[in-house]
Amino acid sequence: MFETASDRQIFVKDFGKDVLIRGSVIGFRRVKAIFDNEYEGIVGESVEFATSVPRLTCISDDVKNLAYGDVVEIDGLTYKATVIMPDGTGVTELMLELQ
Repeated sequence: MFETASDRQIFVKDFGKDVLIRGSVIGFRRVKAIFDNEYEGIVGESVEFATSVPRLTCISDDVKNLAYGDVVEIDGLTYKATVIMPDGTGVTELMLELQ
């Protein structure tokens, strides 16, 4: 998707927002990343409901030492990193859980 580090920087600069990351290894770090919080419909046996799926797309170098359970603050809300998925192109997607 992105051929150079410059491509990645332009992508998050244009579409991202400032977020604060706090973790035992990564420390405190303010980075620019793309936040999505889509709603997803879930169909059970007899009940349908929707849930949000918060996700953060980051430049991998910005979250290099992020660990599961580290905290991400976005727009005054606190999330916990539950899944960390580097894609091999220099971009990492974080699945988040609202705290």
